[in-house]
Amino acid sequence: MQLVELKIYNHEKEIRTIRFRKGMNFILDTTRSPSDELITGNNVGKTTTLALIDYCLGGGAQNIYADSETKKNNEKVKEFLYDKKIIVSLSISSSVDDKNPEYILKRNFLNAKNKIMKINEVDFPNLDSYKNELKIILFPDFINPKPSFRQLIASKLRYKDERINNTIKFLNQNVTSFEYETLFLTLLGMPSEDSQDKDKIKKAINKELIYIKKLQSKQTKTEYETLLNATNKEISYLEDEKKSLKINENFLDDLTELNNCKYELNKNKREYSNLSIKLKLIEEVLEELRQQKTEIDTVELRDIYDETKKLNIAVSIEFEKLVTFHNEMIKNKSDYISAEVPDINNRMKELKGNIDKLLLVEEDLINETSKYVSYQDIEEIISKLNTSHTNKGEYETYINQITDSEKTYEILSKQMDSLNEKLHSEEYKANLQKQIGKFNEFYNSISNQLYGEKFYLKYEIGKDRKTEKEYYKFDAFNENFGNGKKQGEIIAFDLSLILFSIDINIATPKFILNDKKELMDIKQLEILTSLLKPFDIQLVISILSDKLSTCLIEQKLNVLVLNENDKLFRIEQYDKI
Repeated sequence: MQLVELKIYNHEKEIRTIRFRKGMNFILDTTRSPSDELITGNNVGKTTTLALIDYCLGGGAQNIYADSETKKNNEKVKEFLYDKKIIVSLSISSSVDDKNPEYILKRNFLNAKNKIMKINEVDFPNLDSYKNELKIILFPDFINPKPSFRQLIASKLRYKDERINNTIKFLNQNVTSFEYETLFLTLLGMPSEDSQDKDKIKKAINKELIYIKKLQSKQTKTEYETLLNATNKEISYLEDEKKSLKINENFLDDLTELNNCKYELNKNKREYSNLSIKLKLIEEVLEELRQQKTEIDTVELRDIYDETKKLNIAVSIEFEKLVTFHNEMIKNKSDYISAEVPDINNRMKELKGNIDKLLLVEEDLINETSKYVSYQDIEEIISKLNTSHTNKGEYETYINQITDSEKTYEILSKQMDSLNEKLHSEEYKANLQKQIGKFNEFYNSISNQLYGEKFYLKYEIGKDRKTEKEYYKFDAFNENFGNGKKQGEIIAFDLSLILFSIDINIATPKFILNDKKELMDIKQLEILTSLLKPFDIQLVISILSDKLSTCLIEQKLNVLVLNENDKLFRIEQYDKI
């Protein structure tokens, strides 16, 4: 498949259409300062053009409006894409010369019901289904789930830093060594179910290792086993102590009887005390009455009586009778007050008897209950047993979980070893080396034409740091690489990969996107342009115009020219378009 056309538009107007060609396709930035010097880093959209192609191929929108270094959004561009409901379409076909492209890929930047994600006007509900269809279109020979479409297409879309600067490790940092192994075995025409399984098993092994580490974050398995052993001993000791206890089965009844006894005892004591106070008060009153009877002054009383007579005041009673009356009144009062004394004494005697009996009963009950352990003591032991059993259950759960996870790890590890026996057999290695030899024929040829040096692809047997399992580790090598030569190494690798795929009849996209080729020497760019002519391959490069030689300019290889006054999205000129 080749790139035919990239279109930026909405339902109101067409903003820009880019037609691609065979061979070299330059996206030029021609912005110059007032002093006629080329300005760099002015965000006119040359790299964004590559990001738009990537977006149509399942990439992320943030690559279009977010700065690759600061990660901050260009709010002006983002707002334009959303508010103007911009649509990006990419036409691809078996040949760039096809007048009716086989596939038209469309996407916009809206969400939910306003989202556009189509291939030949067929809607796709989500990005995964969209990418799965793209894999069928662009890599029909690779039917296995892994490598994913985005992994396979990555080497064709080199405009982000990790792809620009790395020949082999061009995927994101989260990709495992086993995924790289699967990717390159597939690209070299040796896809294997075993390599697919290796990546799955490796992830499963890592999952178990993480789980085991998490389970042992507080204590190790050995420490849990030590704690469990100590807890079992503690439970045994507490059970023995519980069995040795003398338990009074009637303890609660005895305790209730004792409490009742104490209540009655206190009740009798309070009544006895109250009667004692009352009796004492009666005795004090009687004493006062006795004193009133004996201390009366009869002489003084006689004088008062005689004086009353002299005043001719009639007195109806004789003096002696008056005295008798006074004494009888005191006696009657005394008799009335002292009348309840016998009852009080009798009640106090009865209460004293009750108190004495209750004291004896209390003493017997206290002695009876003290012979046995209290329920409080029993509850304390049971509480300790419950705590110990809870701890035991927790320790056993951790130990069982760790043990199960270790067993799973062992099973997975054996499966990985079994797969490695197949993938790392001498026969398989010989076939792999044969395929690498074929690839290196193209790699040597292109690199030799570019630099007069031969670049190579090789493999070594690596060992995964976490799982300690072996894998094929691929690398490109040559001595004395400069930064510019590194860019040549990468583009030579990508071209060789396409030519190798064609040679072994594996369907592959016949285009490469590249950014920052200013680091390559102008001479190498000229050679690269000539190299492409015999091959049906497209190379789309975004570059500053002053990096092109007169020879390249005269060939009119540019498919898009941008500058400060004519940026990619033409936001400032939108209303005039």
